[in-house]
Amino acid sequence: MGASPTPANSTTAVEARRRDRDSHSGIRRPVSSRATATARHGPYRRGVTQHHGHAADPGDPGDPGRPGDPGNPGNSGNPGNPGNSTDPVGDGGRIGARHPADAALRRRRAAGAATQLGTEVSINFGSALAGLVIPVVGSFVVVAVRQLVMAIAVLPFYRPKRAELTWRRLRPAIALGVVLAIMNVTFYESVDRLGLGVAATIEFLGPLAIALFSSRRVLDVACALAAAAGVFLLIGPGAVGESNGGGSDAAGAAASGVDPWGVALALTAAAAWAGYILLSRRVAVGLPGLEGLTVASLVSLALLVPAALATLDVSALDWRVVGLLLGVGVLSSALPYSLDTYILRRITPRLYAIITSFGPVIAAVFGALVLGETFTPIEVVAIAIVCGAAGTALATQRERPATDLERTAKAIP
Repeated sequence: MGASPTPANSTTAVEARRRDRDSHSGIRRPVSSRATATARHGPYRRGVTQHHGHAADPGDPGDPGRPGDPGNPGNSGNPGNPGNSTDPVGDGGRIGARHPADAALRRRRAAGAATQLGTEVSINFGSALAGLVIPVVGSFVVVAVRQLVMAIAVLPFYRPKRAELTWRRLRPAIALGVVLAIMNVTFYESVDRLGLGVAATIEFLGPLAIALFSSRRVLDVACALAAAAGVFLLIGPGAVGESNGGGSDAAGAAASGVDPWGVALALTAAAAWAGYILLSRRVAVGLPGLEGLTVASLVSLALLVPAALATLDVSALDWRVVGLLLGVGVLSSALPYSLDTYILRRITPRLYAIITSFGPVIAAVFGALVLGETFTPIEVVAIAIVCGAAGTALATQRERPATDLERTAKAIP
């Protein structure tokens, strides 16, 4: 008989048989707590990125690929930080449930969204006031006063430095000022001829075209066709011009339906709005902060003042008209443009665009309340179709996930 195995040998044999069974049955046993701690908090854990489809860390039972470790509830189930499983500080989830910046980000996002909705109300209320005063003084005067109020609101807080105003930096801002003047004049002229609700809906084709231009998705094509169908219902055969009540010109076009010149002006405003969006991106790169907007406002004002003086009827001015003009300037330019920087630092561009897509509906409401516009059921459906198509297209655009560094930077006031 051979000698009986020593305890050490017996233990080794048992462990060998256990490993053999485990390897055949697929069971994985956790390593010791010391090894687990080393795997989670050691120097090599600091640079590991565990994302969808990455290999699992055998010493980290709380990996996203397996059920979470009860002692590590904050490892991969953080609903406020989707897709972000990088541990840049090597804490391995010891702090727990949520990223410390999540609550602040949610509050900032809610504040930004509420402010953006408020600016949409302000802009369209100002446009409704403009609809009241345009028949009295004309569109050029209204837009010139609007830009004057904007310049007065911005210049005290920012004065361009002459040494930095090179031609290369100024060109995009000058072009932005030209586009801004064209956009506002053509829009207000279309409001006078079509009514605020219809004009605002047609004008919104500009930013919608920017959102859909480079897309190849079937959904975006469907949204573009739906928006075109909605506009066709507004301006195509069978559209009733007198339901808009947009002003003297709109009333004169009642017998023949929608004013074609008003439609052309609204489409021009839409194209100018698209150009404004594209130029704003270039201006923001070369002229930070309110510098680009200040230069553009001054350029727009310089272009509009001669036309405004040529068309102004001084006898038509009174305190009521002056008050309406100032109200248009504050509500439509000074307030919303000054808040854009605050808003865009708190919400994503996609959310900003989605809220903006409700502009035609808000415009129609103020058109009815302030200007006495009425809408046929077909026009109501058409406006809803355009807004729904725009909201759907913008809401489903893909966004690049924010990194942990970006999320933390956005939380800094």
